[in-house]
Amino acid sequence: MDSRGWIPINLIASFNRVKQLTTDEGLVREVMALSSMVEIRGEFVRIRGVWERYVLPDAQTSQVE
Repeated sequence: MDSRGWIPINLIASFNRVKQLTTDEGLVREVMALSSMVEIRGEFVRIRGVWERYVLPDAQTSQVE
């Protein structure tokens, strides 16, 4: 997670439970786009609205525009 709460979608797609369901990162992205709980920007996802509370103090600076 970076300093603005963004996580690469391919990281989520690499979780074992997700890989049991699909190995298609595009499908993972499409399904997340249907959720009202997350926002997507490019190949990154973060929780909508309250992402600040989950960022660690020493997180890398965000590269997501």
